[in-house]
Amino acid sequence: MNSSLIEKFWTDFCNNHGISKSSHYEAYSFGDPESADYIADLVKNGIKTATSSALELYEENERIPQVGDYNVILDSQNLPI
Repeated sequence: MNSSLIEKFWTDFCNNHGISKSSHYEAYSFGDPESADYIADLVKNGIKTATSSALELYEENERIPQVGDYNVILDSQNLPI
């Protein structure tokens, strides 16, 4: 994962939208490489605008997503879209 590129993407997003850089975000892709590109394209084109997970899938003491969190979606090359 190219963390410096993701960090720059996040910083640019925050600066362009008046969001605190300290806001919580996670960067990830969906599924296998083919799925990652397909779903990233859906996100990029505004077709997929939300995601969710079952509470039972989280490990003990694992952070649960909160309202106001952000997600940086990555493609199969781990590049932010």
